[in-house]
Amino acid sequence: MALPVGSAVLDGEGVVLRPGGYSDFDALRSKDGGRRAVMVTWDLLELDGIDFRRMPLEHRRECLRDIVGGAAPGLLFSESLDAEGPEVFEHACRLGLEGIVSKKRGSVYRSGSVRTWMKTKHRAFVRS
Repeated sequence: MALPVGSAVLDGEGVVLRPGGYSDFDALRSKDGGRRAVMVTWDLLELDGIDFRRMPLEHRRECLRDIVGGAAPGLLFSESLDAEGPEVFEHACRLGLEGIVSKKRGSVYRSGSVRTWMKTKHRAFVRS
């Protein structure tokens, strides 16, 4: 996939999309899942040699939208919602989605478990 930049490090995840555009993570394990997979991006860590990890989340995502938005088939930008987490989570569950990821406004990027972002999964998707 060609992007309109010299180099970029993106944070995202490969998924197979169901009809309606919803992700189906289990389909990645199927024989043709790899052929149908797309990368959904949600963060920009480096752009043309500049480290973006210390920049605020909103700036990183704005730049990511600029370079990914419509850039190439198979590469998507994950839109965000500015709403209360419980309300968004309830709606996601009604749609049959796995869950939501909540991120603190203005936060810098840190890998691993941190207090600036949280993944909340619908109980039907929690594996014990």
